Amino acid sequence: MKKIKTLTLILFSIILIISCPKRPMVPATGEATFVETYSPAEVVILATGVGKNLVEAERDARYQAVHFVLLGGTDPILQREEEKIRFEGIKELVLNKDSVVKFISWEDDKYQKRIKLADGRLKISKLMRVNKRILTEYLVSKGVIKAVEEISEEIGTPFVMVIPQVSKDESPIDKLQTSFLHRKAAQIIESFLTARKYNVSVPDATVQINELVSALGEERKIKEDISYLYALTIGSDIYITFTVDVTSGRYGTKKASVGIRIYETTTGRLLGTETGYSPEVATTSDQVVLESAINDCMDRVLSRMTNYWKDDIKYGLQYKIVIKFPTGISSERLEKMQFALLDILKEGANKSKENIISERTVDLLIWAKRDKFPEARSIYSYLKERFSSSFSGYTLSRITLNRKLLVCEVKKG
Repeated sequence: MKKIKTLTLILFSIILIISCPKRPMVPATGEATFVETYSPAEVVILATGVGKNLVEAERDARYQAVHFVLLGGTDPILQREEEKIRFEGIKELVLNKDSVVKFISWEDDKYQKRIKLADGRLKISKLMRVNKRILTEYLVSKGVIKAVEEISEEIGTPFVMVIPQVSKDESPIDKLQTSFLHRKAAQIIESFLTARKYNVSVPDATVQINELVSALGEERKIKEDISYLYALTIGSDIYITFTVDVTSGRYGTKKASVGIRIYETTTGRLLGTETGYSPEVATTSDQVVLESAINDCMDRVLSRMTNYWKDDIKYGLQYKIVIKFPTGISSERLEKMQFALLDILKEGANKSKENIISERTVDLLIWAKRDKFPEARSIYSYLKERFSSSFSGYTLSRITLNRKLLVCEVKKG
């Protein structure tokens, strides 16, 4: 009888364990703070963990650090709802407190804080480096997020250009040629971008923008932002402008600050702005503190860029189209031409936005169907053929054509 009771008790315990809901993987403290970007691959996190002993507290701190990089802060890896939903399927593999250690590349030997709580548990805080590159690659391999190469393939190999921020009277090319600090900052940012597998287009001193200034600025009667014009001329999808400041302190120390802005090339729309700071370091080299300041904010900049491309994929390839019209055309005929061109363009677009429709200029953005218009040249061919067949005696010819911009003019004959 005693054996039967014992067996019944064991069976009841097993059933109770099975029927109990699995304890959700949630942070014990929810405490983690971004400290700095250590390198293009790693970020430093100050993580706090709680446990009944030191081993458990440290395991919880590692969990906190990886959890923060994935879902916390202003620029987590998982930003979109569909990514978070896909992540739920592999959450156990990543955030299991025994497996997160593979994403931690370094832990400080010292504790920033170590206290005993009223309930007897230990609470510790320590610095950790999370290898964001390995974590991202793991999520890509599991189909949770898309790789940069996959995004590039879908949207047509996006390009980024890096130029110093200058006034409208200055040339960014001249600034790069005459200022060692600005040239070095551009190289550090470009190195960061290439390390993350972004395509970088480098502005060339021989770039000619006179035609572009004429085509875009004439109608508006304003002086265009020359950085924006360079980006359009070269055909980058996004351009990054930056400011740098290095100051010397007492006892041979230096510190630097860097301001970085990200713009959508076709519209000049500001996508994000970040500021990075270096610690005050005893050094004679401007480059040391400059690189530290850039590292401090580049990770957040790249997160915003990738998010922009993910949004763009939904609509297609984005192009800016400017069409100029000659004088001597009756207002009625001119209106017919403009409306016809807009209708022709919208037939091949998933989405469009009209910027300017004036007497002599049509300026708009289109998000083209990838299978129909894989490059700006195919849009030009399509426009030219359709326009000529609709309006005899008039032709459409190009002024500027690159991978993001098409500037055309209507001519008689």
